[in-house]
Formats: sequence, structure tokens, C-alpha cells
Amino acid sequence: MNTQNASFCKGWDKNPGIQSHIFKRREAHFTNKLKYGREGRVFLNDVYDYLGIDRTKAGQIIGWHMIRKNPDKEIDFGLYKTNRG
Repeated sequence: MNTQNASFCKGWDKNPGIQSHIFKRREAHFTNKLKYGREGRVFLNDVYDYLGIDRTKAGQIIGWHMIRKNPDKEIDFGLYKTNRG
């Protein structure tokens, strides 16, 4: 898999607006899996699988876990807008 180019990711689009929309939908998908899924957790490798990225050893243990004290927890890929001139 070509990790030097962002196009290695499944569903990649060169248009930043479209790409942002795609990733926001994926965040929502995994947030729903976290909140309403039977397991109440999402591993990083689950996200990697969905995106078409190779799994990692760390991805087997790193992820998100739903805690009853924080039912509003969401998965956030850390996307943000930048102004590039």
C-alpha cells in the first residue's frame, strides 16, 4: 500500500470539500457504532479496515470505549479547516 500518497485511502477524493464530507460521514458511522453497537467500543483497526488502510499492532488495543458517564462521547478524526493562501 502506498502510504506516501493520501490517495491510498479508500474513497479518497482530491476535492477538499468532498473529502471533508466523506470523513465527517465516516466519523458519524463510527460514533454510531460506538454508541449503539453491541460491544460499545471501536478499535483503531476497525477504522483502518473501513478506510482501506493496513492494520497495525497498536490498532488492536487503541481505540474508543463508551463509558456510561459520558454518553455524548463522539469519535473525532481531528479534521479542521485551514486557510491556505
